Amino acid sequence: MTQKNSATVSVWRSFIMKKFLVALTGAFLCFFLLVHVSGSALVFVGPEAFNQYTYFLAKSKIIVLVEFGLLAGFALHAALAGKLAVQNWRSRNRNYAVLAMGPKQAGIWHRTMIWQGVLILAFLLFHLATIKFGPKYAVVYDGVSMRDMYRVLVEAFSNPVVVFGYCLTVSILGVHLFHGVASIFQTLGVCQFQHPIIFRIAQIYALFVASVFFLEPLYVFFFARPWS
Repeated sequence: MTQKNSATVSVWRSFIMKKFLVALTGAFLCFFLLVHVSGSALVFVGPEAFNQYTYFLAKSKIIVLVEFGLLAGFALHAALAGKLAVQNWRSRNRNYAVLAMGPKQAGIWHRTMIWQGVLILAFLLFHLATIKFGPKYAVVYDGVSMRDMYRVLVEAFSNPVVVFGYCLTVSILGVHLFHGVASIFQTLGVCQFQHPIIFRIAQIYALFVASVFFLEPLYVFFFARPWS
C-alpha cells in the first residue's frame, strides 16, 4: 500500500470512528432526554409533584456523576459532530464542482444539523442559567423544605418572549432528534436510515420529546398558578 493510500485509509478510519462516537454519545443523550422529559412532564400534575421530583433528583447521591457524564457526553458529541461537519464540508468542496441535486441531495434539515446543534447549545446554556441556576425559592411539604422549582418555571415562562423562544427551539430540537435517532441506528449498523421501522421509531421519539417540551411553557404561561 502506498503512503498516500495508507494516509487515506487512516483518515477514513478516523472519520468512521468519529461517526461511531457521535452515534454512541447521541444515544446516551437521547436516553437522558427521554428520562428528563418524563420527569419534566410532572409540571402538568402540579407544583408539589414537580417539586418533589426535583427534590428527589437534587438529593440523589449519584446526581453529580450523572451531571458529569452528561457534560462529558454533550461536549464530546458536539466536538466530534463539529469536526465531522468540517471534514464533510472540505471533502465536498474538494471533490465536487457541482452540488448534488435531486434524490442525492441531502434535505436542508439534514444539511443544517451542525447549526441546529449550535442553536440547541445556546438554548441549553440559557435553560441552565434560567432554571437550574435561577432563583433559590423555598417551599415546605410535610415538614420538608425544598427548592421551589415550580415557582422558578412560572416566573421564567411568564415572559412571552421566553415562551416563544423555548417553543421555537424545541421545535428545531425535534427535527434534530428525528434525524439524529435515525442516524444512530444507521451508524451502529442496525439498519438503514430509510427503514420504515427505524423511521417510525425516530418519528415517535422526536415527536414525544419535542411535544412535551413545547407544551410545558405554554401550559405554565396560560394555566399554571404561581407557588400555589
